[in-house]
Amino acid sequence: MQAARVPKTTKQREMWLRTGYVTFAVAALLTVVFAHPSKPLAKPDLKYRHQLPGTQRQKSLSPLRFRADGTFHISIFEDLHFGENAWDAWGPQQDVQSVKVINTVLDSEPDIDLVVLNGDLITGDNTFLENSTDYVDQIVRPFAERGLTWASTYGNHDNHFNISGAHILAREKRWANSRTTQMVPSPDGDDVGVSNYYLPVYPADCTPDDPPSALSPCPPKLLLWFFDSRGGFRYQQRNRTTNALLPLPNWVDARVVNWFRQTTTTLTHTPPTKHTDTQSRPSPFVHIPPLPPSRTPPSPRHPPRTRPARGLDDDGPLARQAQGVVRGRDTRRGV
Repeated sequence: MQAARVPKTTKQREMWLRTGYVTFAVAALLTVVFAHPSKPLAKPDLKYRHQLPGTQRQKSLSPLRFRADGTFHISIFEDLHFGENAWDAWGPQQDVQSVKVINTVLDSEPDIDLVVLNGDLITGDNTFLENSTDYVDQIVRPFAERGLTWASTYGNHDNHFNISGAHILAREKRWANSRTTQMVPSPDGDDVGVSNYYLPVYPADCTPDDPPSALSPCPPKLLLWFFDSRGGFRYQQRNRTTNALLPLPNWVDARVVNWFRQTTTTLTHTPPTKHTDTQSRPSPFVHIPPLPPSRTPPSPRHPPRTRPARGLDDDGPLARQAQGVVRGRDTRRGV
């Protein structure tokens, strides 16, 4: 490339410099506009994923409480699957229609105390690395506009090569009304899952401690548990030999079960007070359903059940946790 000659006169130098600054500014603008979409998202440190920004518990949100009439209203949305086939006309239009449905439900139920997003918020199979979590904003904006708070579990379609539960959580935490968090550290990356946590719901007539304490005069009356059933595929990982995507186990990890048992013991061993005539009732949310107890083969430890499990026994065709996983290879996707 031939070197540019600098003009000799002062007027020529000023014009040359001015032209150079304009050219540089336009080039910089074009770089930002056209180069930014191809810039990959920062890959989270798998070893310290539980320390990602936004994964800490929200301190600014008021505790969940029962109403004065003793009720607590939850509105549940599941399998919204935003971002499906974004390259076709019907894909984005489907998201528009989903937002309309969400708004219709919220408008018809004005007394909602909590919204639950119970997995598969996004069709990660179809998302691009550059904007895979942008769909979270479309989903939660109707809640935020009404001053509602929400809590999420993540499903098998929320984990894929270009998206992960950790990234969705970080995106959710940009919104002040999100109660989604991560209480079980995941030192091995995706293996434990992300959306494992609980939310206490307190009586209307007492002031709770934060965090809940067994010695508190105001223990929770209801515990909402959220479990990550995982599934899908590992973020930005492939088999080095075959280049195939690496599947995630599609069940709640045993370490999460141990955490649940230990935490339950801590929270429910509460001295009797005027608010603790009964134990806190657990209410779990999980995306991929477990095998209903009525279908579990009887054993000395688990005698046969004659009464069906409400909800689980009503959905016969659904794939259950651990279904289709053979020798670490996912042969059948979850729901």
